[in-house]
Amino acid sequence: MNVWSLKDNYFCTGRAATAIYLILKAENMQGKKVLFPANICYAAIYPAIYAGGEPVFCDIDQVDGNVTYEGVCEYIGQVAAMVIPHMYGNPVQDIEKIQQLCNRNKILFIEDCASAMGASVNSGRCGSFGDYSIFSTGYSKTIDIGNGGFLLTNRSIAKIQRYYEDLPVWNKEIEENESFFSKLYRLIRNNDKQTLDKYIWKGIQDNLKDMFLYQYPKIDEQIQRAVAQLDATIGLRRKKQELYENQIIETEFIRKYTFYDGAVPWRFCLLVSEEKKRMLIDKLLEKRLPVSDWYPVVTPIFGAENLYGNAYTMEKRIINFPLLIDDFEIQRICNAINQLNL
Repeated sequence: MNVWSLKDNYFCTGRAATAIYLILKAENMQGKKVLFPANICYAAIYPAIYAGGEPVFCDIDQVDGNVTYEGVCEYIGQVAAMVIPHMYGNPVQDIEKIQQLCNRNKILFIEDCASAMGASVNSGRCGSFGDYSIFSTGYSKTIDIGNGGFLLTNRSIAKIQRYYEDLPVWNKEIEENESFFSKLYRLIRNNDKQTLDKYIWKGIQDNLKDMFLYQYPKIDEQIQRAVAQLDATIGLRRKKQELYENQIIETEFIRKYTFYDGAVPWRFCLLVSEEKKRMLIDKLLEKRLPVSDWYPVVTPIFGAENLYGNAYTMEKRIINFPLLIDDFEIQRICNAINQLNL
């Protein structure tokens, strides 16, 4: 599958977050509002702020976690740009209607394929709909080489190239800050009784810009080699997803998250009843099994206190597991879940 053919131009960056920043800078989004879903990864929001934009948020569909056409329509006349992700590698079903809506209203449309490289929807491939499309090759993404991202567009990338040259080069300090922040983020999320989080988020925003915006030496060569193996990776991901699917027993409290045709699963996802979720996670962690609950509602980090009901519903229910692990480990995870008899 030739991802590079989706648009005329491409540009590789230190990470996908950097690509968002470069796009918004090049498109003069200073002082303008940029729409994101409430459950997107926090790393996508900081670049909008650094580019001078003002992030605003919308709710999602509570079934698949993606934005809907009706949901983004509410923001017409308010926003100058939209960042629309295909969550969990599951294509946004309304993506063509959203594309047409943005075209009619002269809204910059950034299609976020960070977790959906190679996916397709309706009559097109994910990455072909946006004015710009961004992809990630960072941790846990479709292709994981540890760092990197890239953007595709039919527009000129001259400004993007110039802005990229002004960014710092990845170094050991950035690496250590990224690792520390990842641990801190989980610590804060797992301790809802602390009240320091708003000060920590503000301090990170003001002082750790380099953690989100940087050049990475020769990343384009690494990305191109990895993307050349995309078809094999997609096939493996779908095979591992099927292995989970065939072994997990659904109950009153547990059901499998449904992927649409054309999806490229990001992780194996389950939807667990709110009253059972914490217990299930704790039991799995006791057995040293890899489990996460991405993605939570990101809006409190950025001071948005609106009630995003569907996003919070998804946050309270979703848990997920890595796909690219040994079949034996998948078997252990499934056995542990099934033996709990939830």
